[in-house]
Amino acid sequence: MSLFLDLLDKKVINILKVLTSNPKEHFHIQKLSSRAKVPLSSTFRIVNRLTKIKVITITKINKFKIYQINEDKMSELKLLLGENK
Repeated sequence: MSLFLDLLDKKVINILKVLTSNPKEHFHIQKLSSRAKVPLSSTFRIVNRLTKIKVITITKINKFKIYQINEDKMSELKLLLGENK
């Protein structure tokens, strides 16, 4: 793993990997938490931070929020995560 990834919080990396591995999929916060194996409260905090910097997008359906990776950031994220193949 690169030095950059070693400096990042493992929980953030897990969430980003789930999102970049499934770019077309929409995630409810609980589903994202479960797939990334990150506690729900941590997932909520991380998702809020990633939304503010426009790494992920939110779609509101009634009272639910659905999250998806921002496709404009995909290539940069995959490069940072070492997923360019």
